[in-house]
Amino acid sequence: MSDDIKVPETAPVETAVGGKKFSFKLGKNGKMFLFGFGGLLLVVLLILVGVDIYRVYRIAATDKFTVTVARILHLPAAKVDDQIITFADYVDDMSAIKLARDTAKADTANAAGNTLASMSDADLSDQVLWRSTSEMLLNKAAMAFGVTITKDDVENEKKTFLSGYQTTAEAEAEVLKNYGWSLDKFTEKFIRPMVLKTKLDEKIVGDTSKQTAVDARAQGILDQINQGTLTFDDAVKKYSDDVSGRTTGGAMQTISLSQLQSIQPQIATVITNVKAGAVVSTLVKRDYGVDIIKMVDRQPATSTVKDAAGKTVKDENVTLAHTVFLYPSLGDFLDDAVCQAKFHVYLKVNDPFKYLADKCKQYLAGKNIQ
Repeated sequence: MSDDIKVPETAPVETAVGGKKFSFKLGKNGKMFLFGFGGLLLVVLLILVGVDIYRVYRIAATDKFTVTVARILHLPAAKVDDQIITFADYVDDMSAIKLARDTAKADTANAAGNTLASMSDADLSDQVLWRSTSEMLLNKAAMAFGVTITKDDVENEKKTFLSGYQTTAEAEAEVLKNYGWSLDKFTEKFIRPMVLKTKLDEKIVGDTSKQTAVDARAQGILDQINQGTLTFDDAVKKYSDDVSGRTTGGAMQTISLSQLQSIQPQIATVITNVKAGAVVSTLVKRDYGVDIIKMVDRQPATSTVKDAAGKTVKDENVTLAHTVFLYPSLGDFLDDAVCQAKFHVYLKVNDPFKYLADKCKQYLAGKNIQ
């Protein structure tokens, strides 16, 4: 029937040009065109993604296009447990550390003694991956110990950094020259992690209950030595927290008594009347924990010194050994975290974590000998 109303294949589409409205309909051909165009866009996008993935993981390209797409796609350079180090962040840090290396090289007067100036690109890549890993583990430690930092904490440390320059502009210029970063980015990349590390260390080191437990453990072992049920050499091999010292009997370097008095007076004081071969009967407090000290040997020296009464006497050369008991530290926590973490490097660069398995096996074995 001529009066029948035909339903259009698609609803009218309105648009406006120059203030006037126009409407049109898409027929079957129009819909096919849109589907085809959309499919073409999808194919192009897939090709771009594929090319970018190839450039990232096959040749580690760092051009602006590749890095921008990688940032959008959140492509990983490496993975630490369930967290990723993005390729974009890796490239950003590599650019900064390369600039710092090249700046150090250009400073010919000091380049010879600057470790950074002699680093290869592979060395720098290792540094970047380790720095990113350390920051992740610091954040994990902060959560574990309930440590937070405030904006004021960061700003105060930033002020300390700026105090080394006459003006803020001078500091900004130096940061830009060495890293290619703004001062705000430098603050986020370097100053903030440093503040967090300091607060974590204070939290862990300040835990007196754990220090008391270490003291008690050390005292129990010293009691066995004093009672003759344990030798000093066996104590070093079985219980020393200085893993490398277990194979050397805890040997310390030979030093004159006068030198020892000036650098480690707490040791010099307790060994004054200790004979060669004897063990000091009390624990010795150190900055890192406590020691059990043995006087391995003592011999007269050719030099002379003044004794407590002001009398000139011959100095002595003393050879000591120690069994070490360390107080908990942030370093211990991070070492444990590294050895428990799972790493995967996706880029075709040197993998700085590949030797960790053997090192951690030795480290954890040493810790478990108690």
